[in-house]
Amino acid sequence: MKLLPALALLILVTSLPAAETHLVVKGDTLHRIARQHGCTVTVLKEINGLKSDLIRLGQVLKLPETLPAPALAPVPPPAPVPTTLSDRLQALHAGDRFKVQLFLDDELFAPGKVDGLTGEFTTKAAERWIAAAPGRDFDALLRQAREKITATQQAFTIPESAAKLIGVVPAKTEEKAALTALPYETLAEYTAERFHTDLSTLRRLNPGLDIILLKVGDTLQVPAVKPFCIESWPDKSVSARTAPEGIHLRIQHDARMIEVLRADGTPRAAFPVTVSPKPEHRRTGEWYIRSLTANPTFLWDDELLKNGVKGTKQHLLPPGPNNPVGILWLEIEPVGGPEAHIGIHGTADPARIGRNHSSGCIRLANWDIVRLAKLVGKGTRVAWTQLETQTPALAAATSH
Repeated sequence: MKLLPALALLILVTSLPAAETHLVVKGDTLHRIARQHGCTVTVLKEINGLKSDLIRLGQVLKLPETLPAPALAPVPPPAPVPTTLSDRLQALHAGDRFKVQLFLDDELFAPGKVDGLTGEFTTKAAERWIAAAPGRDFDALLRQAREKITATQQAFTIPESAAKLIGVVPAKTEEKAALTALPYETLAEYTAERFHTDLSTLRRLNPGLDIILLKVGDTLQVPAVKPFCIESWPDKSVSARTAPEGIHLRIQHDARMIEVLRADGTPRAAFPVTVSPKPEHRRTGEWYIRSLTANPTFLWDDELLKNGVKGTKQHLLPPGPNNPVGILWLEIEPVGGPEAHIGIHGTADPARIGRNHSSGCIRLANWDIVRLAKLVGKGTRVAWTQLETQTPALAAATSH
């Protein structure tokens, strides 16, 4: 093998593009060169016209052209991180959403009907729970819900006592007035109210079961709430309750929420309500609870309800869960009068609380009005406000 002079080799190497050639040095083989430059021996032999694997010291070998790197597919932008309380609730796994609702309901920060869907009233309940004590945030809410709620559903077998609570409720007002009570119309309605939910949720929890055809002895899945047992209603002490010290109510008209507040303004409990959209029904000033009446009757005056003018036809509707004012009436009046004949009361249609209109009163689900009544009494003060005038604690919770 004839050696090139060292200077000639240096000139040759520096004059060739490093990325396209390889100068054979001592110890090189085709296999080593191929590995070094990421190609194969076959390719090296083809582009250099080699008949064998033999190479010589100082030989300059052509290298295969380096192909441009393939274009990378565009990287999609990261999914937006939920920031608002509503977004974070919606982003939860379905099981966690149900647990949060059940936890809030048990804490008396009611989310409305318990359906696992975490809508508007679940967010409002969560805001108020967070505002109720220092150091609470969304993570604390989720952690406590996971710890406390071990099951989201429970089995319920319809007892024989339910049969006496079911009856026919006619459509005409005058025919309702002729009855002695306005009961549940179906066992499905009875079951839904008992477990703070609605018929669509019962259907979703019991696929394949026609809940309208339920009968005594049937077993079905229901939300795992503490049930509202109408069989033990009314509580005989309800009408005699007096105002607990340091507790007052605030009705947030635009937010459609009623809050039970401590003396320092922090929420003790909160419930969704139905209010009237009419400007004349936006109350002001200081009010109080004048009386509490279980299983009220209701004087139906269509003209008064629609137009605010006393009509000539009136019908006294009997008590029961399908009475228009539900199973409890809290009469409220302005401090110093005059009498207003306005009530905080139950309803015959709990699934629509907050989503329909009242004729001037404040309407809650029957299971919520009963729980509210345990926190207040005769003389409890009532304030009216709009959402914008919320407490600093609630404003802070809303910003999470």
